[in-house]
Amino acid sequence: MVAGYPIIKLENFNNKLYCNGFVVINFPPATKFSTKVALKVFQLNVGNKVQYVSIVNVIETPFKDIGDWYSIPAFGLREGEFRRMWMQKHPTTTDETILAIYFYQKIN
Repeated sequence: MVAGYPIIKLENFNNKLYCNGFVVINFPPATKFSTKVALKVFQLNVGNKVQYVSIVNVIETPFKDIGDWYSIPAFGLREGEFRRMWMQKHPTTTDETILAIYFYQKIN
């Protein structure tokens, strides 16, 4: 940790990490999402720049229900392309596998 904030590592698909707000699709958190998590500040290193972000919201949804409205901002991919890419990385995923859509906001 630098400056007391936990460091998170996120892939910069679609150059989203340079935006004031961005979407990440991944597996859901191990524990229930809470206001405490939303208020937590994380350090994110993007290139040679340090940014501070917080999670604004998390939506959990089955893999089959993730459409363009989430896959395009998160990965720059249409739904079908996203599904193929995800299945290559996570071949045990089924249509009913629960994924989480994380909404981040830059705070610096």
